[in-house]
Amino acid sequence: MTRPNLRPPGSRPPVWRAPTRNDFFAGRDDELADIERLLGIRRLVEVSARDGRPDLGEAEAVVEFCHRYNRRYEAVWWVRCQPGNDVAGQLGELTAELRARFGGALGVPVDERPGGARVPRLRPGWLVVFAGVPDAARLDGLLPGGNGHVLVVRPRPAPGWAGARKVLGPLNRAESIQLLRGVAPMVDADTADAIAECLGDRPAALFRIADRIVGQDTLTPAVCLAILQLAVPSAGMTTTGDDRIDGGARNGQVVEVGAAAGRGGARQDPAGDRPAGPPDRAGPSTGDARTELERQEQAERAAAERQARSKRAERERHAQAVRAALSRVRLINDPDGFRLWLAELGSILGRPVDLPAAPLLATRLTDLVRRALGADGPLMLTAMAAALEHVAVDQPVWDEPAVGQLRDLAANVGTALWPTAQPPTIQPGHSVIPAVPAAAGRTNPATPAPSSPTGSSSGATPARPGGGPAAVPHFFFTSYVHPVDEDDDWSGRFHEDLLRQLRQRASRRPPATAFIDRQMPAGVRWGPELRDAARTAHVMIALLSDDYFGSSWCGREFAIFDARAKLTAAAGGTQVGIIPIRWVPFSMEKAPECVAEYQIATMNLGPRYEGIALLDLMQSEESQYRRFLNNLAYRIIEVAGSPVRTLDADTADQLSPAFGSDAS
Repeated sequence: MTRPNLRPPGSRPPVWRAPTRNDFFAGRDDELADIERLLGIRRLVEVSARDGRPDLGEAEAVVEFCHRYNRRYEAVWWVRCQPGNDVAGQLGELTAELRARFGGALGVPVDERPGGARVPRLRPGWLVVFAGVPDAARLDGLLPGGNGHVLVVRPRPAPGWAGARKVLGPLNRAESIQLLRGVAPMVDADTADAIAECLGDRPAALFRIADRIVGQDTLTPAVCLAILQLAVPSAGMTTTGDDRIDGGARNGQVVEVGAAAGRGGARQDPAGDRPAGPPDRAGPSTGDARTELERQEQAERAAAERQARSKRAERERHAQAVRAALSRVRLINDPDGFRLWLAELGSILGRPVDLPAAPLLATRLTDLVRRALGADGPLMLTAMAAALEHVAVDQPVWDEPAVGQLRDLAANVGTALWPTAQPPTIQPGHSVIPAVPAAAGRTNPATPAPSSPTGSSSGATPARPGGGPAAVPHFFFTSYVHPVDEDDDWSGRFHEDLLRQLRQRASRRPPATAFIDRQMPAGVRWGPELRDAARTAHVMIALLSDDYFGSSWCGREFAIFDARAKLTAAAGGTQVGIIPIRWVPFSMEKAPECVAEYQIATMNLGPRYEGIALLDLMQSEESQYRRFLNNLAYRIIEVAGSPVRTLDADTADQLSPAFGSDAS
């Protein structure tokens, strides 16, 4: 097993080339853990689709692996192997990057292969992915040696494969429902279950259907299901979309849900990678019916079609990433903020931006993203990010991290889609756009927005005019001691990871929010925002350690939730709202009595992980950490269903810390 490095959370390996992560990816936790285990045993692993069936998302699973396990590697390199891609050239680029970063005194050994290919010999901690390999001959003489890891992604298992093999099948039903509702939250669980049945739990097909539901206002989940049930009378439909990275062959029945609800049909996709069209004119006897020139022209047309499909798939993946980044910006999730953003975008472009009327902002947002990425250059995409910066900075809540992430993503996508275009420079518009009033549904906190060094709250939490408690309580409140070293980044990462898991599972209206206090200036730290969050949030996640027990500020947070739990019990309630978690190893004998009254959260990951501290799990077992987050998110949703009682502000202010240096 590759030893995990300790780069700061969220940072990439020094040498990195991989597709954008799909924020809507769901499931496959066990399969990804198997891939990680097999790499530790054999170093060379093939990932393929069961029986060569399409739409099982083998390439997307490997993209997720690269991002999820990137902290185990110092170099990750994605090599596109579809026809028309220069595999040897991409390995040469990798060699140059490795030498520039890791050359040093030892250098980077290179194997000279037939045809002049220069293939680097991999060290431990390096990963190379060969994606979309059509056949075994494609990689002849090109697989790297050494002790690093190699993943080969194929549309179907290759006979005679010398390495380990992981074959992916359909998702399980719970994962299919999670994927559908993550992309299209308006689909209820029963409808999602029926759609998944029609589509055979194939992730790529599920995503396309969910994306159509979100992107087309007239296509309701019920209408979509009716079309699928008419076209596919039995389960296990095989779809043949183009959103896979590997671009492999797609055979079988396809159901297309068209631009207008009610249009459906079936067609037969020809074998292999050839585009649909008239049958070949070659007869069964000899090849004399076609000249060499005709065969060459046919091969060129097939290659051009494959390249076009690959470009469409790449554009769609970028659209998914941009849409997900925009959905994380609080301003855009508010109708008034959305209108302000569109007005500023029109001002920058010099023309109004007209979108089709739709009751869902997600539908209009999808249309706008597709329009931007279908343009001839990056102007509209860059203008979208710039307009958001111009408008958001004037609002009561400044979404600096989310807006900054969108700006960086827009730049990266622009470079990928239009590599020869000059990035446009956009200056702030001269039009005066009034700020959205606080009553429109935004907070006016005293501290900046989440993920900034001094941020405190994550997600949009409406506040009542003139202060007072949040109109929509936070789902959870992360209580932790502020360390003086980089561990603070780990607690922040845990908070954001848990919130992301929660948002994938909880209702999106309004979006789930959480609270973490990331600043502790000298003097007063306990303010009304922190107090109101503690007395109204559904759950407190207490990250326990010896230092935690010595902090009077943590003791005050614990005292508020403890008082709320007792108030709830006195009223006949059963929920407690406190989930203590062992952050680092400590002795329970040193724990305050009030803490010992509560059951410390168990990992439920098997005997091997019994008693492990959360920080140790995060740094060593990424897949098990994700499983724990999943279980914890469902526990929080359960508590929020019958929440604990809240405290009034005066009572909360009068409580003494339950422990710490100032405890009474």
